[in-house]
Amino acid sequence: MLDVLETEHLILRKAREDDVELIWKNVWSDPEMAKTMLWPVTPTLDEAKERIKRTMKYHSENYAYFVCLKENDEPIGFAGVMEVKPKEYEESGICIARKCQGKGYAKEVVARLKKLIFDELGGNRFYYGCFKENDRSRRVCLSQGFLYYKSRGGIREWDQYKHITDFYYFDREMYEKEKGIMDEKNIEIEPLFSEYVDFDTFSLSDFRVVKIKECVEVPKSKKLLQFTLDDGTGTDRTILSGIHAYYEPEELVGKKVVAILNLPPRSMMGIDSCGMLMSAVHTENGEEKLNLMIVDDSIPAGSKLY
Repeated sequence: MLDVLETEHLILRKAREDDVELIWKNVWSDPEMAKTMLWPVTPTLDEAKERIKRTMKYHSENYAYFVCLKENDEPIGFAGVMEVKPKEYEESGICIARKCQGKGYAKEVVARLKKLIFDELGGNRFYYGCFKENDRSRRVCLSQGFLYYKSRGGIREWDQYKHITDFYYFDREMYEKEKGIMDEKNIEIEPLFSEYVDFDTFSLSDFRVVKIKECVEVPKSKKLLQFTLDDGTGTDRTILSGIHAYYEPEELVGKKVVAILNLPPRSMMGIDSCGMLMSAVHTENGEEKLNLMIVDDSIPAGSKLY
């Protein structure tokens, strides 16, 4: 049994009795967290003290962990996997405290569980489940390359809530391709343009480094994010971009990215978008992958690209 797993920012370790106050405060007492989970809220610290004993026993017998910040060992969630068939594993719950969401921690956890299953346990398949309405959780697994498998209805025991759980899978062949063990024949890029553009025309495009000051979801849109940007002029600029399938708003705040600024304003969902953020796009195993052009933080906002 592996007692400790590490990622860039996190430690996955077994529960301890002295974790009880923080895990209760960060996760177990939060009704918003429980809405899309199978467990009920733990309303009092005394009940949490009983729950931590059960959790410690479960952790000692399974590949289950508290998710802790590497910088201070604070427990901010939990994660684990269980074998459901020979060499086939299902996540036994992955949860990150709301105050720590949007920082990429859930993606780090899922990536580390993939390594646990395929490299250390010799597994062949990894199943990931989430309530159908849990868009945030679904985006995490899709960002890690999981594919839809099936849906199953159920009734949550503690409040009789009728839910539908969507299941996704990731298998050994996909893992080996991800690691580069197999060739990259399923990666496709768009063909290069055959026509030239003259330098004067190219020079008309005003590409700048911009800093993301704020990023929020656009109401009634599943794809659009609204960015408030520092473009170096002292006046905030608004750009909308349909990249919500690839990024959570919180993880982009403070980043420096590249945008073209002298496109005419375009109204989207009743909001004027004044420019376009630049991304790199390719196709992998038939699925589109997108990466924002994030640049070094030392580059001042407003710097022009040539």
